[in-house]
Amino acid sequence: MSAAFTTDDHRRFFAEFCKYELASGGPDPQLAMVADMANTDTANDNERQWRAFCYIGPYNVPYAEVIWQHWTYGDALAFPKQMEEWLIRSFAEKKITTRNERKTVRRPEWMEEYLSGAVSFIKRGEFDRLREKCAALPPRKAYEVAWDVITKRPRIGRYTGIKLIEYMRRYLGLAVESPDIRPKDAWSPRHTLGYIFPDRGLGNESNSPEALKMARQSCEDAITLLNDEYGVLIDMFQLQVLLCEYRESWESKKQYPGRSLDSELGYARRAESEWGRYKSSIWQTRKKLFPHAHLGELNGWDGPRKEVGRCLSVNHYTWTDLLFDYKSTTDMAKPMYWGQLTDARA
Repeated sequence: MSAAFTTDDHRRFFAEFCKYELASGGPDPQLAMVADMANTDTANDNERQWRAFCYIGPYNVPYAEVIWQHWTYGDALAFPKQMEEWLIRSFAEKKITTRNERKTVRRPEWMEEYLSGAVSFIKRGEFDRLREKCAALPPRKAYEVAWDVITKRPRIGRYTGIKLIEYMRRYLGLAVESPDIRPKDAWSPRHTLGYIFPDRGLGNESNSPEALKMARQSCEDAITLLNDEYGVLIDMFQLQVLLCEYRESWESKKQYPGRSLDSELGYARRAESEWGRYKSSIWQTRKKLFPHAHLGELNGWDGPRKEVGRCLSVNHYTWTDLLFDYKSTTDMAKPMYWGQLTDARA
């Protein structure tokens, strides 16, 4: 069992986790990867939208790239039956891998429904109308409009809706600002807020107006606390992701700053073995966007590192590859600094 942390411990470690995750290129570095990989001479606005939807499908970049390499937006629009047949064949051969969170698209007919919905959305120019409408509204009110439109798409839920809107905000010019973390049914981030503000009843799984109001206020307070007390500046989207990741670091003993990059590396290795060495721009994009100390392909690991995920809960410190040398660290309780001969906690 993990030793109990005090409220001050959780606040300090959460701030530290946020700081190091931001420094790694997170949270959700996949969004930046998809945007960079869509920034080609042949990709128009429709193709950029399509690639965002492709990512939200499997929820990882390597298999999203497999989809968009086989099916550009133009091809998916022109040959829907052939795309459906390709999905059926690829799922049967177990050559499309999704993250656990995307259980709603783990059958070919479900993925086809989702991707066909994306094609229809793009074909009808719904994003262009949404972008125009949001530009005329205050950013937080515009977010509610975008939320209503995006979450009505087939097989898009709360978390996928948040990510898709964030992609559109960052890279497609959607003028919105998230007013909250979408607290209804958001048990994981609300549970983590309970570590930071233990006297507010935030661990209760209630969607009452009072509970949702307290969750929203606590998110505002958490952002203020991080900025004022620890010098960490984040927005609502980042808070939502970081709250979930910190909980997985503390409770599940698997998350750590930069783990998303390790996870994507694992998916990329698997996609290569299943599809052959298809012409991928993943490796170039990773080197371009992220600190090289975080890239396993440059430093000798091929996926998530379980022992690193246990650092916070078991050893009571936050691992970051920007400070600690994984190759030189033989005991995770005694991490080695880069270029040092003695452990970093001595």
